Amino acid sequence: MLNHRLLTTCLLISSFLAAGPLCPTAAAAARDVPASLLSRMNANFRPKVRPTSREQFITIMTEQTTEIIKLGLSAEKEYPGAKGLNHVRGMMLEAAGFLQENTPGQANKSQLLSVATRILASNAPGKLKAQADFVTTRWKIAPTPDNIAKDAEKQIRDYLKRHNTPEAKVTAIVRGTIMANIANIEKLLDELATTLEKEYSDAPGVTGFLLSIGRKPTFHAKLTKLDASTLSLPDDLKGKVVVIDFWATWCTPCLQSLPHMKQVYTRYKDKGVEIVGISFDRAGQKTMLADFVKKHKLSWIHTYSGKYWDDPTGRKYGITGIPAIWVIGKNGKIVSDNARSNLEGIIVKALKAPTGKADGKKAKTKQ
Repeated sequence: MLNHRLLTTCLLISSFLAAGPLCPTAAAAARDVPASLLSRMNANFRPKVRPTSREQFITIMTEQTTEIIKLGLSAEKEYPGAKGLNHVRGMMLEAAGFLQENTPGQANKSQLLSVATRILASNAPGKLKAQADFVTTRWKIAPTPDNIAKDAEKQIRDYLKRHNTPEAKVTAIVRGTIMANIANIEKLLDELATTLEKEYSDAPGVTGFLLSIGRKPTFHAKLTKLDASTLSLPDDLKGKVVVIDFWATWCTPCLQSLPHMKQVYTRYKDKGVEIVGISFDRAGQKTMLADFVKKHKLSWIHTYSGKYWDDPTGRKYGITGIPAIWVIGKNGKIVSDNARSNLEGIIVKALKAPTGKADGKKAKTKQ
């Protein structure tokens, strides 16, 4: 499985953009941005050629995000005042952000700031304005890595106050955490990350973000086992190291990994390790799944929602490719969300960790 978390992280907001309440003129409404153009822009957020390395991924996405910007500029010119421009500018902001992060330079920075400024001057939704305001505030608090504004903390807290609405709050706290990291304000970073952990861990993308900055949030899931009983994590398996296997019977790489999973379970099940399979099989396939598990003697815990890629736990934790192997520590906190290549090594380390140990809270994020 080729998992490009970079795109998921950089373009986090793009899947949540929506047009806000607007009052376009009749002429503008009649000439809204065509759905076909929005689709062309959106399609460019996924590599059109399957990349085989990070370098190739960046090369492909640089070309495609540049195309998003071109299409967006054309839409702004041709459909002024159209309600679809909120969506257009949201995609442009994400595309410009990707370009600035991966090919930094004054031209890309200016382009990013220009899009952000147009969003802030529009009637865009609160979440999108929080994204745009982050772009402009981020450069105010730290024009260069060695030039941090003296009032950086005040600027960040003012930013959070400006976007303290139900719609925008989570987005603002995530971005505030990033700015606290940029400005090396560790106390504020810890404060905001702790708020995300305690109050917003169920919000889409939050767990992935916390993992990316070195936090170890608790893995929470309500699962249904094949016998219809409920499994509540972490409570029902506290004190054990838990391997979470997101998989499906239709997934060839998943099936190829099963012999190794059986070896791991045989080796560690009596040492305090449990495996929990979370099936992405389709609706109506519970009996087939149960028969498959029995036939292949997969004797660990298996759960099933019948919702395919819309499995609630998979969606909550941003699973976009399977097999995906996670390891949960004895204290219920996530040890690894990418354990497939070194599963046994990660298990051994997790077994040795004290049950109450709070893994590293602070880490530098790449900007």
